[in-house]
Amino acid sequence: MNGTIVIKCPKFLSALPAKDDHALLVHNLDSCSPPLTIMMSLDGVTNYFKARHPCLAEYEDKNISQYHLMSERPLWDPSTSLHSLQEDSMVDYRGNLIVKLSMDTHSPDMVMGSVV
Repeated sequence: MNGTIVIKCPKFLSALPAKDDHALLVHNLDSCSPPLTIMMSLDGVTNYFKARHPCLAEYEDKNISQYHLMSERPLWDPSTSLHSLQEDSMVDYRGNLIVKLSMDTHSPDMVMGSVV
């Protein structure tokens, strides 16, 4: 979404740790420059990155690249069960990955929540 890739796996849990593990890769959609890498940290099991508000001079400075991490769509509801249903629909009852014909990341798959 919005050109941002989230790599949530911490380096110490990765089979082959790499520089971009446990990071946000933010692509500036207005340029061809390489992505900005924002390294994440852990507080217990919570992923986070250190941030601050830019001062007005920094915000208005046209020589400083601006990256937009937020997107207007899709709307995010942290209490929705849609994400868990989508994740569960990716594997069968044995945990094998279900091969999909299309992986359109912009439209959620239709998921059956229960059978009566």
